[in-house]
Amino acid sequence: MASGDLIATAVALILLIVTAYVIIGGILSTTEIVSTAQTEKFNTQEIRMRTDIDITGVTILQPSGIMYLQVENTGKEMISGFQNIDLHLVFMTGNEPVYYSYTSSSTPGTGEWTVAGITPDSIHANQLDPGETLNMTVQFPLTSIPEWAQVTTPNGVYDSGYLN
Repeated sequence: MASGDLIATAVALILLIVTAYVIIGGILSTTEIVSTAQTEKFNTQEIRMRTDIDITGVTILQPSGIMYLQVENTGKEMISGFQNIDLHLVFMTGNEPVYYSYTSSSTPGTGEWTVAGITPDSIHANQLDPGETLNMTVQFPLTSIPEWAQVTTPNGVYDSGYLN
């Protein structure tokens, strides 16, 4: 009978050790995941704080439905991924912003915008470095004239304003 109690105690002790090992391993794993997520969020917010843009110029060619918009990178971070830059326009005939999507084509269709050039673009070609200006070509419908624009970078920093 005494050997049965000894075996039961040994099995219970082994199960207790295995359970503690699994729980501690789970806690350590969860701690590492949370720590990594917090670090990534901090780094993303730091990059966002150093990002800034300004709409510096606009030319609207009403008869052809083309608008040229100049956006300067006034921050300290390089901006790339133009397909993730959002453009919203408000027209004189409506008050709801209209989304304009990026196209890699040299001539945008109605409701699209494209990169006409970056000035100067001597460092990091096809990326908007600090101090450079993105020249956007926008094709809008001939039925109305845009009066307000908002350009938003991939990390959520934006500039907006009236175009007159």
